[in-house]
Amino acid sequence: MSYTFRQSEIKRFIRCRRSWWLQYQLHWKKPDEYPGAHHTGTLYHEGVGAYRLGADRDGAEAAVYEAFHGEVKPEQVTEAHPAYAEWAKSYTLAARMVEGYIDWAEEEGIEVGRKSVVVEEQREQLLPFQVSGHDVTVTYKADHVYEDSQLGGYVLDDLKSVATLSQTPPTTDFQLLTYSYLEGLRLGKFPVRAQHSMGRRVLRTAAAKPPFFGESGFGVSEQMMVKHAEHLHAILGDMVRVIEKADLYGLDSALLYPNPSKDCTWDCGMLDVCGMVDDGSDYETVLELNYVKRETDV
Repeated sequence: MSYTFRQSEIKRFIRCRRSWWLQYQLHWKKPDEYPGAHHTGTLYHEGVGAYRLGADRDGAEAAVYEAFHGEVKPEQVTEAHPAYAEWAKSYTLAARMVEGYIDWAEEEGIEVGRKSVVVEEQREQLLPFQVSGHDVTVTYKADHVYEDSQLGGYVLDDLKSVATLSQTPPTTDFQLLTYSYLEGLRLGKFPVRAQHSMGRRVLRTAAAKPPFFGESGFGVSEQMMVKHAEHLHAILGDMVRVIEKADLYGLDSALLYPNPSKDCTWDCGMLDVCGMVDDGSDYETVLELNYVKRETDV
């Protein structure tokens, strides 16, 4: 038997086993009637990705427009729909962000000396080790990998739409390290740097204060990749063991304990059913009535 996990699924398992089981093993999610920050981020990715692939401003805007109509249902973009204003706001914000990114990139010469190798590609990578006797493949979305003539190697560049520009990410950043490791396996050489390329979710009005865009990251060494591979092996081993044992008991399994924190209110779409699992409430009916099944393809 082999396993395939999304990178986001592994992160969710680390964050909270109960949330992971509900979202990735039972495949529940909240319906997307109203756009969230992740929708704006998706549109932003498409526009910046088109620009990085050689599109001009009009081409980048067209990519945002096309992605927008791929995200929403036809009835949601009619003025009669209660979510119409929110969807229109999400589209306008993403389009302005892409326009701002192009302005910033051209003014600062951000793309000078960079040769794109990967731009917005869905990837899958078989790991070079087995986990509890099983082959494991990890799937993920590579935003941008480029060769940097100044650094003399590959750079793993993770595009993010953010509320505020953050400080330098820790060298233990799971997502950046995992992407760097997986891309290193594919390219035959690990990146020399991993970074977030950040764009603030603001319209850049006169009242808004810059900066609106920035890059922040850290150098990547061979030793960091060796250690991260060891960590991945341990984490995936836990995941496989939990799947094999929890399948017998479902959410009642003690292995699927919650990990509550102050971030649950925005970080987990399963918050309203989480406590019901332990207090004897009929959480299954709540799931059936208020949630939908997410796509199960990886």
